[in-house]
Formats: sequence, C-alpha cells, structure tokens
Amino acid sequence: MSIYPRGGGQWIIQEKARITELLGENKPRFFNSTTHPLGDSSLTVAQHGLASSAG
Repeated sequence: MSIYPRGGGQWIIQEKARITELLGENKPRFFNSTTHPLGDSSLTVAQHGLASSAG
C-alpha cells in the first residue's frame, strides 16, 4: 500500500496505524510512493477527458 508522505513522520506513523487497525488480520505492507519505482513520474497516466465529480 502506498503512502504519500505529507505532514511529517508522525502523520505517516498515525496513518499506518489507522489503516492497519481497519484491516484487522490482513497486515498491509507500506511503501513511500515518492521513492518506490511505481511512483516514478514517467509512469504517470495523463487524465484526458475525465469528467469532474464535483457539483
């Protein structure tokens, strides 16, 4: 499960704990989405023609 680091280290720890608690027996594996190869900006898919869900 990727986590985009925002709000500092304490936020990351709390978010991991929150998600882990919600999943019960299912133990997630976390990775930093900015340093993991899947977070490479060259892999970003352009969002053309998507309707906005707002309003």
